[in-house]
Amino acid sequence: MFGLFKRRQKNVKKQIRPLSLQDFTGQSQAKLLLSVALSSAKQRMEQLEHVVLYGPPGLGKTTLSNIIANELGVDAHYSIGTSLQTCGALMELFDNVFDGDIVFIDEIHRIPTKVEELLYTAMEDGHINNIKLPKFTLIGATTRMGDLSEPLRDRFGISIRLVYYSVTELATIAQRTADVLGVTITTSAAELLASRARGTPRILNNFVRRATDVMHATKKSTIDDTIAAAALELLEIDSLGLDRMDRRILRVMYVMYEGKPVGINTLAVSVGEPARTIQEVYEPYLIQQGLIIPTSSGRMLSTQAIEHIKEWLHEK
Repeated sequence: MFGLFKRRQKNVKKQIRPLSLQDFTGQSQAKLLLSVALSSAKQRMEQLEHVVLYGPPGLGKTTLSNIIANELGVDAHYSIGTSLQTCGALMELFDNVFDGDIVFIDEIHRIPTKVEELLYTAMEDGHINNIKLPKFTLIGATTRMGDLSEPLRDRFGISIRLVYYSVTELATIAQRTADVLGVTITTSAAELLASRARGTPRILNNFVRRATDVMHATKKSTIDDTIAAAALELLEIDSLGLDRMDRRILRVMYVMYEGKPVGINTLAVSVGEPARTIQEVYEPYLIQQGLIIPTSSGRMLSTQAIEHIKEWLHEK
């Protein structure tokens, strides 16, 4: 065997991103599936099947790819779909890949068809244009699973959907992040930050960092409810976890379109953000929270959204 699971020793200090499944909080179904797949690959001394991770941004797709590489003791090579627009760029990605390594492509749905077709033979037959490749595992990450072509989707043996985190899970992550940053956070402060973090660890970790800044700036020794609330106010995060752009989207839909259905391109022009950004970054949470309702005629505001934005406008 080619030393597939021989760990490459690295001096890694404790960091905010967990390095093992054991330290990874949340995503229980994803962790179980990966744990079984990793254990099986190690037992059989074979390459881990190709993996696709999909779901809203900030839920841990890159972190999980790191963990997979770490659990296998191999290196991970990172790229993004927008950087792989030519066949040459794809070939360069494999320049420093060795047997057993992980190749991670974020936003894999943005790879053009001509490059995607080369991936087919790379994943299935281990070569590109008759050039033999090392034995590798491809991990594709996407926020738009439906944009992947069926032939590409079918070549991933393991498909994992990541979901939003619970407040309890996020509060646990907040405690760990604070510990890594060398600060103390109270249970209630962790829960407060978690309740506003949109079910997303990436957002939560930013909250903890900003709360740490406020704590130091006010010469306090602990992140308590007062410090946490001050950090959220600094970031303009409201009671539903909405930020300035979320509220701008809701406000435009309410004031300009009276809460009635509006198309994504029209909405994008009105708020001054690309349609793709609204679809991939803002809409998933707004829809999940029942604030925006997708219809055949476009997006429309729910009663809850109208009441929330009316209250916010009244306060302003």
